[in-house]
Amino acid sequence: MSTITLPPPAYTTTHGYADQEERPIPQEDQYVRHLINDSCFLCGASAPQPVIRYGGMRQLRQQVNRTQHLVSSIKNQTKAILDERSLEAKSWKAKYEKLEDELKKVRQEENVRKAEYQNLKKECAQLRLRNAQLSSLEGEHKKAKRILSLNDNAVQAELHDMHQQNRQLSFKLRERLVEVETLERRLLEEEDANKVWKYKYVGSL
Repeated sequence: MSTITLPPPAYTTTHGYADQEERPIPQEDQYVRHLINDSCFLCGASAPQPVIRYGGMRQLRQQVNRTQHLVSSIKNQTKAILDERSLEAKSWKAKYEKLEDELKKVRQEENVRKAEYQNLKKECAQLRLRNAQLSSLEGEHKKAKRILSLNDNAVQAELHDMHQQNRQLSFKLRERLVEVETLERRLLEEEDANKVWKYKYVGSL
């Protein structure tokens, strides 16, 4: 077994075998690898299992202790960071699930409003058809009015009733049309609000 004696790190001299090129000795923070490695690449020793003697073992132990404390501190900091990230992830997950529930409720309300809108459209179509029928009947009554005598009380009463019904149906049709227009505006506003809500909350997650 070959033995090589190295000076302390404060020295600047180099050592090696006589037939080998001299190389710089390891610095203080390199002595751990220097002492552990079987073949030292810093000082040039290449004999099998060289024994490297270094008088500053106390400094080496201090360096090892500092390294161990540093590793322990890094592990604790890493664990704290991971725990913090885990809590943040759970918080964001809860927020995301809450937003999903709210979005489902909004979609359900939107479907209900759409169904109401479709029903109102059908009612309006039926009212328009009845209004057309009443207009046709009103035209026929106008023709009958010209034919029949205006003094016929029965005809006048019937015609008056027809006019009253026509006015009532026209008024009802106008009310329904106003309701449909109001509902259409509300649906458009809700769709715009839903789009803004999706971009503002869901898209940011």
